[in-house]
Amino acid sequence: MAAAGEGVAGLRVGDRVAARTGTGGMAEFVAVDATRCSPIPEGMSFVDAAVMQFTFETAYYALHTRAGVRAGETVLVLGAAGGVGIAAVQVARNLGARVVAAASSEEKLGFARQHGASEGVIYSADTTGDGRELAARLKQAVGPHGADVIIDPVGGWLSETAIRCIAEGGRYLVLGFTAGIPSLPLNLPLLKNCDVLGINWRTFTLSQDSRLAENRRALQSWYSQGMLSSGISAEFPLQEGGKAIQHLADRRALGKVVVVI
Repeated sequence: MAAAGEGVAGLRVGDRVAARTGTGGMAEFVAVDATRCSPIPEGMSFVDAAVMQFTFETAYYALHTRAGVRAGETVLVLGAAGGVGIAAVQVARNLGARVVAAASSEEKLGFARQHGASEGVIYSADTTGDGRELAARLKQAVGPHGADVIIDPVGGWLSETAIRCIAEGGRYLVLGFTAGIPSLPLNLPLLKNCDVLGINWRTFTLSQDSRLAENRRALQSWYSQGMLSSGISAEFPLQEGGKAIQHLADRRALGKVVVVI
């Protein structure tokens, strides 16, 4: 932290902090509200801190705070090799769940397995079918009981296919829609007696909920014990920030891509 305005409490110049900047964070200096900053624990690098604050806090909020994942449950993670996906794989594993990963290639599935997924399914980007073949493979992977929790940062055509394999009374977590805004037939939640939960981590952080600090302490404990891997597959210097964005656009990223300043 290079400077602090009047009235800032709990932080001081020279502290190592992670900040939720919204847009404009790819810069050497940025001004942010003090409430959007949190101290980086000793032993955690700046690079890892950049990943932990967004993806792992999102995954923990979704799986622990909202879904209440319990040991022995089955969690299906869509987009499992993405930033939030690879964090969700590890968080679910650490909560004692059996993790089934879904990804778009064998390489990405292997990445998810390296980080704790016990099983995996490759899904095709082909949207011409009705998804029944994929639904059958997902059901086989999660088992006859179905997935107790499904975490979905992908959306699009994949959402309806995935929810068909949810367990009775399961929890479907909506985190994003990188493949497009999904259209879910509401008869499916009715028939499965399941919950569909929207997960907005940003709103949670702005609420100053006491659970935010609790979540961070839990994640920091896991990190210090070596139970979390940042899942960073590529780093780019600031002057190559455009290449980092293109790397994401080309769907070549595994886990997180970090721009180092």
